[in-house]
Amino acid sequence: MRDDVLKLDGLSAGYGKVLVLRDISFRVSEGSVVGIIGPNGHGKTTLLNTICGFVSASSGTIELDGGHLTGLAPHQVAARGVVHIPQGDLIFPDLSIYENLLMGAYLEPDGAVQARRLASVFAMFPKLEERQAQMASTLSGGERRMLGIGRGLMRESRIMLIDEPSLGLAPIVVEQIYDTLKELKSQGRTIVLVEENPSRVVDFADEIFLIDNGEIVWSGQASEMEENENILETYLGG
Repeated sequence: MRDDVLKLDGLSAGYGKVLVLRDISFRVSEGSVVGIIGPNGHGKTTLLNTICGFVSASSGTIELDGGHLTGLAPHQVAARGVVHIPQGDLIFPDLSIYENLLMGAYLEPDGAVQARRLASVFAMFPKLEERQAQMASTLSGGERRMLGIGRGLMRESRIMLIDEPSLGLAPIVVEQIYDTLKELKSQGRTIVLVEENPSRVVDFADEIFLIDNGEIVWSGQASEMEENENILETYLGG
């Protein structure tokens, strides 16, 4: 049996007096991919932001490798090996691709380690290597998403939290992004993936959790979701 990397127990969180997440509990084992799906605006991104410390938990606990993350600041969570790749194009537009990638390695003082990670990122994203001197503001949406993933890979990770990697991208670019994610999975990376497209999650994740109105209303293996059309029809519109 693989060890648990991440464990959530009775987690509730929100903004001010508005509760968004209610009693969320699940575990993520080493080397597994967990998919989080559900209607837009029902708590998926808030869940990742709470794990990362951007949103405070009102109750419950978050553990990483048995140590508490609950109540830690975002930089403390990051220092423990939680890599967060948010949705959208959160890059530094006035820096070059190369400089953006180095920003991801700010916790790593060893230049040789930085160089090895950079070479690994460039092997995964050859376009970024070709254009490394180019300003990030000139990149397309798909290239910006690649840069965001690459920046996350510049850090040593125990777990990667990836939010809506296909959002707003053309189908051919989505294929490229998911080819990269499948490569990360084959490397044994531990991943929590939030995705608006359930078919993508079914093809990629080992286990799936469906969140509706801030609560987990269904969980199971990807194959079980394929067999249960009522889940997709009821919560995701078919």
